[in-house]
Amino acid sequence: MNPSRVVIELPATVAHKTFLGYLTKSYQHYGFKVVGNLPNAGQIMAVSDMARLEFIKMDAGNALRDSVVKHLVVYAHRLKIPLIFSNICDEAQFNALQQFDVHFVQEPVFNARPVQVR
Repeated sequence: MNPSRVVIELPATVAHKTFLGYLTKSYQHYGFKVVGNLPNAGQIMAVSDMARLEFIKMDAGNALRDSVVKHLVVYAHRLKIPLIFSNICDEAQFNALQQFDVHFVQEPVFNARPVQVR
């Protein structure tokens, strides 16, 4: 299999920026794509300091609860990194995300991979 077809998801527990950058660069050196998990919305500010991620992933419930979806979408767009919202519990959350121009969601009930909304 071609490594460029494989996306490696970094765990949200990797908090050390230097180590996270090393992991990202190492995987990308071998041709893999890398998605970074954000444990909270504030972590998106550190993304620009890390190695270039191909995707950013955030828990939809946390983002909606904290009312930061719009800000996350705008900042990810500015970084030119697709933002994936995961762990969408129900149709109401899905509809709420669509109000904020969200393009990618990951729903474990329906599918284990990101789905393009538009």
